[in-house]
Amino acid sequence: SCIGSVRRLLPRLNQSVPAGTKALVPVDSYIRLVQPLSETDTLVIYEMGNWTRHWERFAAGKEGGELTAPDTRLLITRQGSPVFRYAFKELQPSGHHDDWGISAVAMSTAHLCSNTLDITYLVVQSGNAGGFFMALQRSGEGYKMIPISDADQGRLVLSLKNVGEVQVWTADDTGVCEACGKPFIVKTLELSGEQYREISRHRTHKEYSSFQDRPLAIKP
Repeated sequence: SCIGSVRRLLPRLNQSVPAGTKALVPVDSYIRLVQPLSETDTLVIYEMGNWTRHWERFAAGKEGGELTAPDTRLLITRQGSPVFRYAFKELQPSGHHDDWGISAVAMSTAHLCSNTLDITYLVVQSGNAGGFFMALQRSGEGYKMIPISDADQGRLVLSLKNVGEVQVWTADDTGVCEACGKPFIVKTLELSGEQYREISRHRTHKEYSSFQDRPLAIKP
Protein backbone atom coordinates (compact mmCIF):
# COMPACT_ATOMS: atom_id res chain seq x y z
CA SER A 1 0.00 0.00 0.00
CA CYS A 2 1.13 3.53 -0.75
CA ILE A 3 2.56 5.50 2.17
CA GLY A 4 0.49 8.64 2.63
CA SER A 5 0.79 11.99 0.91
CA VAL A 6 4.28 12.92 1.92
CA ARG A 7 6.31 15.99 1.10
CA ARG A 8 10.05 15.72 1.37
CA LEU A 9 12.72 18.33 0.80
CA LEU A 10 15.96 16.52 0.18
CA PRO A 11 18.26 16.70 3.21
CA ARG A 12 21.80 18.02 2.81
CA LEU A 13 23.39 15.48 5.10
CA ASN A 14 24.58 12.10 3.88
CA GLN A 15 21.86 9.54 4.67
CA SER A 16 22.10 5.91 5.78
CA VAL A 17 21.05 3.18 3.36
CA PRO A 18 18.93 0.29 4.69
CA ALA A 19 21.02 -2.81 5.33
CA GLY A 20 19.25 -4.82 2.63
CA THR A 21 20.04 -2.16 0.01
CA LYS A 22 23.70 -1.41 0.78
CA ALA A 23 25.02 -3.96 -1.71
CA LEU A 24 23.18 -2.16 -4.53
CA VAL A 25 24.74 1.25 -3.92
CA PRO A 26 28.46 1.95 -4.54
CA VAL A 27 30.36 2.32 -1.27
CA ASP A 28 31.64 5.86 -1.90
CA SER A 29 28.26 7.26 -3.00
CA TYR A 30 26.73 10.30 -1.35
CA ILE A 31 23.18 9.40 -0.27
CA ARG A 32 20.83 12.34 -0.79
CA LEU A 33 17.56 10.66 0.16
CA VAL A 34 16.11 7.41 1.45
CA GLN A 35 12.31 7.52 1.22
CA PRO A 36 9.79 4.68 1.74
CA LEU A 37 7.20 4.60 -1.05
CA SER A 38 5.17 1.69 0.30
CA GLU A 39 5.45 -1.13 2.83
CA THR A 40 7.82 -2.90 0.43
CA ASP A 41 9.35 -0.21 -1.82
CA THR A 42 12.08 2.32 -1.03
CA LEU A 43 13.48 5.16 -3.14
CA VAL A 44 17.20 5.92 -2.81
CA ILE A 45 18.73 8.97 -4.51
CA TYR A 46 22.51 9.01 -4.51
CA GLU A 47 25.41 10.81 -6.17
CA MET A 48 28.38 9.01 -7.69
CA GLY A 49 30.44 12.22 -7.79
CA ASN A 50 31.83 14.43 -5.04
CA TRP A 51 29.82 17.59 -5.71
CA THR A 52 27.63 17.78 -2.58
CA ARG A 53 30.26 16.34 -0.25
CA HIS A 54 32.81 18.88 -1.56
CA TRP A 55 30.59 21.90 -0.81
CA GLU A 56 29.53 20.58 2.60
CA ARG A 57 33.17 20.29 3.63
CA PHE A 58 34.00 23.68 2.12
CA ALA A 59 31.13 25.34 4.04
CA ALA A 60 32.47 23.76 7.24
CA GLY A 61 35.87 25.36 6.64
CA LYS A 62 37.53 22.10 5.63
CA GLU A 63 39.34 21.00 2.50
CA GLY A 64 36.60 20.10 0.02
CA GLY A 65 38.57 17.54 -1.95
CA GLU A 66 38.26 17.03 -5.67
CA LEU A 67 35.14 18.60 -7.16
CA THR A 68 33.44 16.25 -9.60
CA ALA A 69 29.99 16.27 -11.26
CA PRO A 70 27.17 14.87 -9.09
CA ASP A 71 26.25 12.06 -11.53
CA THR A 72 22.96 11.49 -9.68
CA ARG A 73 21.27 8.08 -9.71
CA LEU A 74 17.82 6.85 -8.71
CA LEU A 75 17.21 3.39 -7.28
CA ILE A 76 13.92 1.87 -6.18
CA THR A 77 14.07 -1.43 -4.33
CA ARG A 78 11.37 -3.87 -3.32
CA GLN A 79 12.25 -5.88 -0.24
CA GLY A 80 15.92 -5.33 -1.07
CA SER A 81 15.77 -6.18 -4.79
CA PRO A 82 16.06 -3.48 -7.49
CA VAL A 83 12.91 -2.75 -9.50
CA PHE A 84 13.92 0.59 -11.07
CA ARG A 85 17.17 2.43 -11.84
CA TYR A 86 17.76 5.74 -13.58
CA ALA A 87 20.83 7.92 -14.15
CA PHE A 88 20.31 11.69 -14.51
CA LYS A 89 23.06 11.78 -17.16
CA GLU A 90 20.41 10.35 -19.51
CA LEU A 91 18.44 13.61 -19.14
CA GLN A 92 18.80 16.04 -22.05
CA PRO A 93 16.18 18.79 -21.63
CA SER A 94 15.66 20.84 -24.78
CA GLY A 95 17.82 23.94 -24.93
CA HIS A 96 20.48 22.57 -22.57
CA HIS A 97 23.91 21.17 -23.40
CA ASP A 98 24.31 17.41 -23.80
CA ASP A 99 26.01 16.89 -20.43
CA TRP A 100 23.41 18.90 -18.48
CA GLY A 101 22.10 15.76 -16.81
CA ILE A 102 25.37 14.61 -15.26
CA SER A 103 25.59 18.00 -13.48
CA ALA A 104 22.00 17.84 -12.21
CA VAL A 105 21.15 17.43 -8.53
CA ALA A 106 17.84 16.24 -7.07
CA MET A 107 16.54 19.15 -4.98
CA SER A 108 13.04 18.18 -3.83
CA THR A 109 10.63 15.25 -3.90
CA ALA A 110 6.97 14.73 -3.13
CA HIS A 111 5.27 11.33 -2.95
CA LEU A 112 1.52 11.60 -3.55
CA CYS A 113 -1.15 8.92 -3.64
CA SER A 114 -4.78 8.60 -4.68
CA ASN A 115 -7.09 5.65 -5.25
CA THR A 116 -5.81 5.34 -8.83
CA LEU A 117 -2.36 6.93 -8.83
CA ASP A 118 0.88 6.39 -6.91
CA ILE A 119 3.41 8.97 -8.03
CA THR A 120 6.64 10.60 -6.86
CA TYR A 121 7.55 14.03 -8.19
CA LEU A 122 11.17 15.16 -8.52
CA VAL A 123 12.67 18.62 -8.93
CA VAL A 124 16.11 18.60 -10.55
CA GLN A 125 18.50 21.55 -10.90
CA SER A 126 21.85 22.02 -12.58
CA GLY A 127 23.66 25.00 -11.09
CA ASN A 128 22.38 28.18 -12.74
CA ALA A 129 21.44 26.29 -15.91
CA GLY A 130 17.76 25.89 -15.03
CA GLY A 131 15.66 23.11 -13.64
CA PHE A 132 13.71 20.08 -14.80
CA PHE A 133 10.63 18.39 -13.35
CA MET A 134 9.82 14.69 -13.67
CA ALA A 135 7.64 12.00 -12.13
CA LEU A 136 8.12 8.38 -11.13
CA GLN A 137 4.85 6.49 -11.54
CA ARG A 138 4.14 3.08 -10.08
CA SER A 139 3.33 0.88 -13.05
CA GLY A 140 2.48 -2.79 -12.65
CA GLU A 141 5.36 -4.48 -10.86
CA GLY A 142 7.76 -1.61 -11.54
CA TYR A 143 8.06 2.13 -12.13
CA LYS A 144 8.41 4.41 -15.12
CA MET A 145 9.97 7.86 -15.41
CA ILE A 146 7.73 10.49 -17.02
CA PRO A 147 9.24 13.86 -18.03
CA ILE A 148 7.10 16.88 -17.20
CA SER A 149 8.85 20.10 -18.23
CA ASP A 150 12.00 22.17 -17.95
CA ALA A 151 11.83 25.51 -16.15
CA ASP A 152 13.91 28.65 -15.68
CA GLN A 153 14.01 30.05 -12.11
CA GLY A 154 10.68 28.29 -11.67
CA ARG A 155 8.77 25.91 -9.46
CA LEU A 156 6.53 22.86 -9.55
CA VAL A 157 3.16 23.23 -7.81
CA LEU A 158 1.32 20.02 -6.93
CA SER A 159 -2.27 19.40 -5.87
CA LEU A 160 -3.45 17.04 -3.12
CA LYS A 161 -6.94 17.21 -4.64
CA ASN A 162 -5.74 15.93 -8.03
CA VAL A 163 -2.34 14.24 -7.71
CA GLY A 164 -2.02 13.86 -11.50
CA GLU A 165 -2.29 17.62 -12.15
CA VAL A 166 0.67 20.00 -11.85
CA GLN A 167 1.51 23.64 -12.44
CA VAL A 168 4.86 24.53 -13.95
CA TRP A 169 6.14 28.06 -13.36
CA THR A 170 8.96 29.35 -15.56
CA ALA A 171 10.37 32.88 -15.94
CA ASP A 172 8.93 34.72 -18.95
CA ASP A 173 12.30 36.38 -19.58
CA THR A 174 15.24 34.05 -18.99
CA GLY A 175 17.71 36.94 -19.17
CA VAL A 176 16.48 38.63 -15.98
CA CYS A 177 18.62 38.14 -12.85
CA GLU A 178 17.39 35.75 -10.15
CA ALA A 179 16.80 38.47 -7.53
CA CYS A 180 14.96 40.72 -9.99
CA GLY A 181 11.20 40.66 -10.32
CA LYS A 182 9.76 39.28 -13.54
CA PRO A 183 6.47 37.78 -14.73
CA PHE A 184 6.15 34.01 -14.98
CA ILE A 185 4.44 31.73 -17.46
CA VAL A 186 2.25 29.26 -15.53
CA LYS A 187 1.34 26.06 -17.38
CA THR A 188 -1.22 23.60 -16.00
CA LEU A 189 -0.56 20.03 -17.11
CA GLU A 190 -2.39 16.80 -16.45
CA LEU A 191 -1.14 13.23 -16.64
CA SER A 192 -2.73 11.55 -19.65
CA GLY A 193 -1.55 8.02 -20.35
CA GLU A 194 2.25 8.16 -20.29
CA GLN A 195 2.76 11.91 -20.67
CA TYR A 196 1.76 15.25 -19.19
CA ARG A 197 -0.46 17.28 -21.51
CA GLU A 198 -0.87 21.05 -21.22
CA ILE A 199 -4.46 22.05 -20.53
CA SER A 200 -3.99 25.80 -19.91
CA ARG A 201 -1.42 28.55 -19.50
CA HIS A 202 -1.29 32.16 -18.43
CA ARG A 203 1.22 34.93 -17.73
CA THR A 204 1.26 36.38 -14.23
CA HIS A 205 0.56 40.09 -13.82
CA LYS A 206 2.57 40.12 -10.61
CA GLU A 207 6.34 39.89 -10.81
CA TYR A 208 8.35 37.41 -8.72
CA SER A 209 12.00 36.76 -8.00
CA SER A 210 13.50 33.33 -8.65
CA PHE A 211 11.89 30.24 -7.10
CA GLN A 212 15.15 28.30 -7.40
CA ASP A 213 15.54 28.05 -3.60
CA ARG A 214 11.93 26.91 -3.10
CA PRO A 215 11.15 24.96 -6.26
CA LEU A 216 8.39 22.71 -4.90
CA ALA A 217 4.99 23.70 -3.51
CA ILE A 218 1.88 21.67 -2.65
CA LYS A 219 -1.62 23.09 -2.51
CA PRO A 220 -4.59 21.42 -0.75
